[in-house]
Amino acid sequence: MEQWRPVIGFEKFYEVSDEGRVRSLDRKVRRRHGLATLGGKMIRPWAINSGRLMIGLSGEDGVQRRALVHHLVLEAFVGPCPPGQEGCHENGNYTDNRAVNLRWDTSKGNHADRRRHGTIYQLNRKCCPRGHPYEHPNLVPSALKRGNRACLACSRAKAFLQKAKKRNTPVGTFAEISDRYYQLIMTG
Repeated sequence: MEQWRPVIGFEKFYEVSDEGRVRSLDRKVRRRHGLATLGGKMIRPWAINSGRLMIGLSGEDGVQRRALVHHLVLEAFVGPCPPGQEGCHENGNYTDNRAVNLRWDTSKGNHADRRRHGTIYQLNRKCCPRGHPYEHPNLVPSALKRGNRACLACSRAKAFLQKAKKRNTPVGTFAEISDRYYQLIMTG
């Protein structure tokens, strides 16, 4: 059975369920010709760039506030966000905002989840923006130690261009230089 609780800060206007749904409550609003009754309805969230779901809320003062749905569920069913923590999805699906799938955790814990679920964009890419494959030996060792991948050819080209700029030496374009570095790296 779906449980509904008031949205923190908007108790008179909205409720959130343990299934991750948000609804508005019946309320009276001022209109030009007096008071009108607005019937409550389900609020349709929209996805932001990260894939998380967001909704718009407005209270007595008429000021609109945007809120992430998973934050509303956590605040209503778990409690306020502890300092230094953020909302995490256990299964990695940002549209699954059921209370059983959510928890407050540190940024480090959230990043570990994303690594476990394979939802880290940087780690899923096969090539750098120039099209050089992320494969040995074209990987920056220091980035690998941090758990990231970076193109060694582009990194070397960037450093070379910075030195050339300090000396006011004309060299060539970033694309030409990084492609030359890539050929040198891959041929050994």
